[in-house]
Amino acid sequence: MTHIEPQHQTAEHCQDPAQLTSHDGDAEQRGGGDGKDPENEPWHAAQSRSRIPQQQGRQKSDSARDSDGQQRAPTAHHLSMKLNSVGNDVRIRTQTQSGTHKVQEYDAQGASAWHYFLGLAAGATLLGIWLGEKGFTSWSARGGWLMIAVAGVGVILLSRIRWVLVLLCVCAVVGGMRSHSEWNAVHSAEMGPFTGRAVLVTDPEPVGAGVRIVSEISGKRFESWLYGSKAKRAMQHVAGESLAVIGQREPTRSRYQRRLEVRHIVGRFEVSTMSDIEQGAQAFESRFMLAANRVRSALSDGAQILSGDQGALFSGLVYGDDSQQPDSMVARFRSSGLAHLTAVSGQNVAFILAVVAPVLTRLKRSPRLVVTLLILAWFAIMTRVEPSVVRAVTMAGISAIVFAAGRTSSASKILAATMLGLFVIDPFLVWSVGWWLSVGGSGGLILLSQPLKRSLESTRMAHHPWLMVWIVPSLAAQVGVLPVSVMIFGWPSAMSIPCNLLAVPVAGIVMLLGVPVALAAGFAPVSVAHVLMWPFGIGVRWVDTVAAIGERLQPPMWINLVASSILVGLSLWAMLPRHRCDNLEM
Repeated sequence: MTHIEPQHQTAEHCQDPAQLTSHDGDAEQRGGGDGKDPENEPWHAAQSRSRIPQQQGRQKSDSARDSDGQQRAPTAHHLSMKLNSVGNDVRIRTQTQSGTHKVQEYDAQGASAWHYFLGLAAGATLLGIWLGEKGFTSWSARGGWLMIAVAGVGVILLSRIRWVLVLLCVCAVVGGMRSHSEWNAVHSAEMGPFTGRAVLVTDPEPVGAGVRIVSEISGKRFESWLYGSKAKRAMQHVAGESLAVIGQREPTRSRYQRRLEVRHIVGRFEVSTMSDIEQGAQAFESRFMLAANRVRSALSDGAQILSGDQGALFSGLVYGDDSQQPDSMVARFRSSGLAHLTAVSGQNVAFILAVVAPVLTRLKRSPRLVVTLLILAWFAIMTRVEPSVVRAVTMAGISAIVFAAGRTSSASKILAATMLGLFVIDPFLVWSVGWWLSVGGSGGLILLSQPLKRSLESTRMAHHPWLMVWIVPSLAAQVGVLPVSVMIFGWPSAMSIPCNLLAVPVAGIVMLLGVPVALAAGFAPVSVAHVLMWPFGIGVRWVDTVAAIGERLQPPMWINLVASSILVGLSLWAMLPRHRCDNLEM
């Protein structure tokens, strides 16, 4: 079924009455059939009269659907839009394979209400999570819950949309309960001596002369710092693998305690003895994790073909592994506004699905959905389930399920549903900077891409569509992450705009082709591997050079403020409502 997102329109806002007719010549009669002048007819009479053909069309649609039995998927799209005199209903006509016409009617207000409801539900859950951290132990939390209860009961009794408000209150309560439960789990972990198996949650991370690991012991996460032979032994393992350990579990007492707690790390584990588990050491490792680790290892082998720091940057671009990047590279990517390129995002997920698309398209609907979800889960595990990965994979999974069900849904609804669901599953995402940067970038692309494109089409860029495809996504994403970036890192450099425009297209090519080529290079002879990876070396050097230039050409703060203000102003101007009939163009 072809889906057209309805618009809020009214007939009074249209200057040209012809714009209210369909594009295929099937026009609505605007005059009355009783000889009365429609110009002087009261608006309520015109509204009542316009409902008659609407109801007749609905009855014909219902009878056609009942006689046909099952709706067929449209192939040739003859779309015609008709609006009644009050502009609330949008009718879409679609020609199917049998040549008959199915008429679908969408209520504009009802369709757009889901956007607002899901957004409000995510906001209510967020409020509940924030209050749930304190429970009822503080006066601020007690006051917040009391205000929610009083306001909820009062508005529910007085409002006509009681079920919506009831659901919002339920979301707030569920968010508070989940948050309170997670904080209790962090603060009530068992401490003391431990002897047994520890499962690595993250890859060992070299820090100075030591190695930092996060392991899961008896279902709880602990942080450990290793040195000497223990550090060397830990570096031989990756996330998901197990070690036999003896040590002491202790509470975390540092200024970074809260930062660790929101990552579900409950304490520190002082390792006294560490050894590999004997034969079958990875029997505890799931086959899924084992497959993901093997692919990640093969990608790492392919990346190491590149010389110097290029291999480390390639790993960051393709599958988000920035553990081997030197501090100088990390600093210049942050200064130039390109740090997001080394964090896995929706772009990486889209490229992975594009690589496997030739195989997926050969499968039937149900097997295709199952394989797609398995690939998404595998990719999330391979990239170590970072918050940005979780957001991107969840949105892709919801989109796949909706598509398999034969339905359509807007990206804004999917983003709001993703936020709502993941807030309930893991309330600590609320305190993740990476999560909010990922959500902000996605929200900017979803909400600002089309307005910016329409605004730029009114300029000379309309004659260069490729230029808008190059500029619009970058500007929209940068505006989306701007609030979080300013609050956490300060005002971004004005150089981030040209740096992103120059680096992102090349980085996208590396991301798209990097996975299959690096896998082939990992298993190929050395001479063949060098030939395969040589073009990627050029692309990686280009991205690194752009970052270095952006770091070197840092403008004064006032220029950064002016550039950010212009970017925000352009976005606000693009989102201002134009003449409402402009939205009716097909």
